[in-house]
Amino acid sequence: NIVEVVAPAGFAAYQWYINPSNNPDLAAVAITANEIPAIYSGTNDTLFVTQESNIMQGQPLQHVFVKLTSASTTVGVPACISYQSIDITDTKPRPDFTYQDSLLDVTFINNTDESVSSRRPDYYKWEFGDNTPDVEWNAPPPELWWYDNDTLKSPTHIYAADGTYDVTLTAGKNGCMQTITKTIALETNSIGNVDIDNFTFYPNPATKELNIDCSAKIEAIEVFNTTGQQIYVSKVNDKNTTIDVSNFTKGNYVAKLYTDNGITTKKFVVE
Repeated sequence: NIVEVVAPAGFAAYQWYINPSNNPDLAAVAITANEIPAIYSGTNDTLFVTQESNIMQGQPLQHVFVKLTSASTTVGVPACISYQSIDITDTKPRPDFTYQDSLLDVTFINNTDESVSSRRPDYYKWEFGDNTPDVEWNAPPPELWWYDNDTLKSPTHIYAADGTYDVTLTAGKNGCMQTITKTIALETNSIGNVDIDNFTFYPNPATKELNIDCSAKIEAIEVFNTTGQQIYVSKVNDKNTTIDVSNFTKGNYVAKLYTDNGITTKKFVVE
């Protein structure tokens, strides 16, 4: 990420300094062409600081100083010189998240810092680690500020099976992308859960109908797409049921079944 720092226009010459002491007269370090940032002096009133190298003595560089030299209008009279301190604004996003799981149904909670407008993300992307489509969120334009789909910021995702998954959240601000990856562990083999072997789903993949047979009575069934959106729900009260999938979009789905013995999930495909 690059931060642009602009000094007052109209001076004859500019010299930029970095100094952790916050005083250009005390151990100031002039920025040269061989140091960062690349634009450093001359008649240019703009300084570019790359945040990857925005470090001074191990600490983030919060200020720069510019030596402003005005043009002399009288022969023999030296030009006026003044210094100005300019703050550097941190625009690098700081992604973070936690999650809550109920069996294979996982709600991700986006804890990215949005308190400072300069680094408030305008883009998020979730990668769930199970080869399902990513979920992306883009900030709405100013004129549509009221339209903000928070479910894409903090999505719900249903996994098809137990296991460990590496989940990655990417946060972007003006094209600067930062990521964080966490490993989540899901286990449904606990008391109250029905062994998946007690179920038969067929045909799988399905095109028109999906048949479900169960050794226990099915009380209800829900179907979710890969983004966690519920697209079907039905009361059953039987050991067998059929779902009409002819209007489902082709892709992967997860069925969540509620039975006399507990809850279980199973993945199926519509072609």
